[in-house]
Amino acid sequence: MRGLPPPPPEVVLLRWGFAIDGSYASTSSWILVPGVDTLGVSGLEALAGTFLLAAADLFHAITHAGCDLVTCRLSTYTSDPITVFRSPGPSPGAWTGGQAGQVASGVHLLTSERGKGLQPVMRVPGFPDAFTDDHVRLNQLGFANITDAADTYLNAIDATAAPLGGTCLLGTIHRSAAGAPLGNAIFAPAVGVLASPTVCTVRRRIRSRGQLSPS
Repeated sequence: MRGLPPPPPEVVLLRWGFAIDGSYASTSSWILVPGVDTLGVSGLEALAGTFLLAAADLFHAITHAGCDLVTCRLSTYTSDPITVFRSPGPSPGAWTGGQAGQVASGVHLLTSERGKGLQPVMRVPGFPDAFTDDHVRLNQLGFANITDAADTYLNAIDATAAPLGGTCLLGTIHRSAAGAPLGNAIFAPAVGVLASPTVCTVRRRIRSRGQLSPS
């Protein structure tokens, strides 16, 4: 859609990249960081490192051993935008056996808003075999593990200190409504999380063998 407003200046976009048996996939998180415009490169790198610890725990808990978290990219949308990169150490998933590369776990970010399309889904690649019995729906093991790990991730992000006091907030942004661009982008904080009951797909975020660059 053309004419969309830019993201709010106090949000950052975290993009997480994964190597999955020779292919590359990614997912992302929007996080409100009050006072992010006061941080230079070193401050943003430290912040990305804090978020990376929380994300590594989430992804380890809900991905298979053939899925390895390899990149973290934090981008700001201030008047002087900056992107910083962090490369975690080896971070494979905890589970043996993995589904096809296009398959993902769905993490619903629950907001206080109501309406179609206002509850975003974070698609996490590296879906373990143990999380489904029919390749269509999550079983009880998958639903419980994804929901618990995502709740821990939400709490960790929301407990991260912001540069000017207070804490950061995990959430999403809205830049359009009813098929038309908004005048200003709106950040909606997540008030809870829930695993998608059905197996999701990675869609366009999967890349072919040999393309492991996040750029």
